[in-house]
Amino acid sequence: MPTTMDEVLAAITAQNQSITQLIGQMQQQTVATSQVSQRADPPNRGYHGIHFERYDETVETFSDYLDRLSAFFKTQNVPKQSEADVFVSSLSAKHHTLLKSLIYPARCSEKSFDELKKTLQDHLSPAPLVIPSRHAFLNRKQQEGESVAQYLASLRKLATNCKYDASMLNTMLRDAFVSGLRSKAMLDRLFEEDDVDLKRTMELASAIERACEGTTEVLHQVTPPAQAVHKIKFHKRKPQPQSRPLRKKSEKIICFKCGAKNSHKAPACTAKNLRCRFCSGEHDVSVCLKKRRASNVKLIRDLLYDSEYSDVDQLDDEYISDDDEFPFQEVRNVHHIESNKNHPPYHVTPRINGKPIEFELEYRF
Repeated sequence: MPTTMDEVLAAITAQNQSITQLIGQMQQQTVATSQVSQRADPPNRGYHGIHFERYDETVETFSDYLDRLSAFFKTQNVPKQSEADVFVSSLSAKHHTLLKSLIYPARCSEKSFDELKKTLQDHLSPAPLVIPSRHAFLNRKQQEGESVAQYLASLRKLATNCKYDASMLNTMLRDAFVSGLRSKAMLDRLFEEDDVDLKRTMELASAIERACEGTTEVLHQVTPPAQAVHKIKFHKRKPQPQSRPLRKKSEKIICFKCGAKNSHKAPACTAKNLRCRFCSGEHDVSVCLKKRRASNVKLIRDLLYDSEYSDVDQLDDEYISDDDEFPFQEVRNVHHIESNKNHPPYHVTPRINGKPIEFELEYRF
């Protein structure tokens, strides 16, 4: 047992050195064991237990799936001889059955990865034709509510089947992008530039889009939202066919042949050898229409040119009858009336808004 402090310190130092050496030996053994394990394990240990999402035709194309699978092979160090097995295991049951039927009578284990991939790719996604692909690319227009970034991304997707070379692709993308824009403000601004590249075109379009969105947002904050206006529909009624009003029982019925009242109608009249003294027609003079028209014409002439009829109110139903007894009697075919008398015009002075205004009466026939 150490008795002095120096001896105690020396013993502790020796013990620490022993512990350090022991730790170093353990680390060396761990490294050696790891190296041996790596040499013993196959290089494809990285894909064991790693989940790889199966191919889903509703989500991606088969070409996109093959791109993911190729990246998976690289990151997981899948050996060449195991690629076919990993490919088959990553297929869904539906596509695995399809692949087996396409290569029958051969088996999947007898084919290489490239052969299996080509067989399934030719069936699921055959190479599209160039001309229809370019037609769809050149006729793609920006949709309502679609941003310029989304629009350009859609054009790039369509251009993958057009087989444009690298030097021509950006030019075609720029031309198709500009020709399909919806905004007139963007087109006006882009037309001011002369032969700009795709990058500059996209920068200008994005800047204008952001400016328009900012302006719209500011206007919405300043201007109160408009109140909804309810639509009111007016339905036009179909005009009803006009029919002659029915005669009331209390109204008089006059035969226009003999003039009898409330006795019979003209088709049932039994009077014969009737001769009108005015027009020589086969009816009584009391129901002669020509005589009545002549009387109306004379009345109108006297009303207009005789001073004794200066008041228009004197024209009453006593002279011009429009009652229900003779609904067919009316003044017709009065083209003009000649007179040698020269009378001054008639004037009336009504009050309009409290002010008297003089008007001249004009008679037209």
